[in-house]
Amino acid sequence: MKRENLKRLSMGVSLGMCLGTGVLQPAWAIENALENGDFETGNLSGWDSSGDAGVLDQNVLDGTWSAFITTAGEGENPLSGNDAVGNTASFLDSDFGFPTKPYKAISVSFLVRYKTDESVGPFSFFEDPFHAELVTGQGAVELLTIKTDGISGPTSAFPPTGISTKVTDLETGERLSLSRPAIPTFVEDELFALRTHTLKVESRVPVGRDSCDRVRIKFHILDWEDTEVNSAAFIDNVKVAFVSSPLAPHCPPQPNGLATFATEPHVGAR
Repeated sequence: MKRENLKRLSMGVSLGMCLGTGVLQPAWAIENALENGDFETGNLSGWDSSGDAGVLDQNVLDGTWSAFITTAGEGENPLSGNDAVGNTASFLDSDFGFPTKPYKAISVSFLVRYKTDESVGPFSFFEDPFHAELVTGQGAVELLTIKTDGISGPTSAFPPTGISTKVTDLETGERLSLSRPAIPTFVEDELFALRTHTLKVESRVPVGRDSCDRVRIKFHILDWEDTEVNSAAFIDNVKVAFVSSPLAPHCPPQPNGLATFATEPHVGAR
């Protein structure tokens, strides 16, 4: 067998095993189902936002631009010029990503830098949570929560289990444990002036059966109790990929954007 064919077979077997099926089957993942996940257009095309949300060429995580959401309300100099919703919350939601083939798992990755001028630690009161959430036709999956008193995740409102999230501190190379809340390195009292550590987040979400559901990723941040501008999240390199078999049929059309499940049998090689 030629070397390039061996390489393809090896990659397919590895990805197939990643699905957790216990069966040696080839699989593939499209590179990114989202538009403008790196924000290098210099705007929020491909995204919906509300509150103090936008892109900046400061506090950049990668490339030239990064997105941001903050808790800045009226009279608190919001970065985008728009006040946080209710002077407390801001939201950033991707447009829907659509698969071309039925999939059994979804992989998600992004970079985030959470910045706060609140007091931090296990007994901090004003938690100002940042949430990253994947929304599918089966329900919502909380991939990650960052608060002043630690990092946690993931949780899910629907089966199956097996959702996993890995968080790596890119400044130190340390992988943060999510079996208990982890306190990342924050810089207090310098919300926008100083740089804090960038975290790389990688999640895998099994869906249990062949699915053609559309998905979207949602980020939001909330000012907890004190309604002062004191927390923000900078976000970059957002990727969503559908993992499926290369032998799977194409997904049927999705009229009106409605999610569907694959009903066709897989087509075997002849």
